[in-house]
Amino acid sequence: MTETNNLASSRSCQGERSSEIYEVLDNCIGEDKDEQWQREQQKILLEEAMGIKRFHTIDSDVLFEKQLEKRRYIVKGLLPEGLTVLSGDPKVGKSFFALSLSVSVAKGIPFLCFPTVKSDVLYFSFEDDEKRLQQRLFEMSEDNFTGLTFSSDVMHLDVDFIQSVENYLQNHPNTKLIVVDTLNYIRPDKPNTNMYKNDYDDMIKLHRLTQQYGIAMLLLHHNRKNGGSDDLHTISGSTGLTGGADNCIIIERPKRGEKIAKLKVISRDMESFEMEIMQGDGGIWIAAEDKELAEKEISVTVRAVYLFYTLTHFSDEPLAVSPTELSESINRMFSISIPPTMIKKN
Repeated sequence: MTETNNLASSRSCQGERSSEIYEVLDNCIGEDKDEQWQREQQKILLEEAMGIKRFHTIDSDVLFEKQLEKRRYIVKGLLPEGLTVLSGDPKVGKSFFALSLSVSVAKGIPFLCFPTVKSDVLYFSFEDDEKRLQQRLFEMSEDNFTGLTFSSDVMHLDVDFIQSVENYLQNHPNTKLIVVDTLNYIRPDKPNTNMYKNDYDDMIKLHRLTQQYGIAMLLLHHNRKNGGSDDLHTISGSTGLTGGADNCIIIERPKRGEKIAKLKVISRDMESFEMEIMQGDGGIWIAAEDKELAEKEISVTVRAVYLFYTLTHFSDEPLAVSPTELSESINRMFSISIPPTMIKKN
């Protein structure tokens, strides 16, 4: 009986409180608004005052007419904004792939056969030291450049990674690509109670970060030892890992040591596809279909350099000129386009 009286008393108090709130709201809301709008505002404020949490909704007709930005790409046709997992077997070349992609984005030059949107890049490199990174940069770029920043500080998702990255993005708003090499370094050890939940929870934290700041995040991961029943199942971990990602990029090499590999792209926002890629000089990835073209460019490059040398140099001494200067001179003299990197390599 006492509990019933208390419940009745509580409802009576809420009713009196609601009446008081409505009375205050009627006095606060002007008469220039229509009655339906006033009652809706009253309802919202009343629920907030009573601790009732509302969730956001949008009607289909409103969504249909809403002007929204198209999904942006960092590498057009390959890497949209959002969360992407790059997976492959150990030593397959994932780090070379990610670093080459990052260099291309920072410089605004094509990667494989895909155009890039010039952006700043933050690259978390947990396995390669400065010496190795420097050597790879020498192999990937002839000229010094800006826009690519490295960090090797290990942080954990449950502690300080998200907040630290948010602070960085707020201070460096031109950063549109973050690379994590590799994902396991930022994931803290958790009890093996629910692998799917642990994987999915971690991915959701990173996914929300990409949505909030409109960036692309590339997470390097590894494949299962024995593969899987389909492409997504080859990625190590539960389906919570792949389910929380917007895109998955898988590199598969038929045999260790072979240059040709298969690149598989599975995405929510674009058509999935496969293509053959290969590692050229210095481990740089290129589209396999460009191999024949590259061989032709080598032939043209060698002949152009030789012809330029014979026409302009009348000494037995070596030609003291940089690849960039040589490229500009050859292109100007013969009205062709040979990049400095092609001259340097060949």
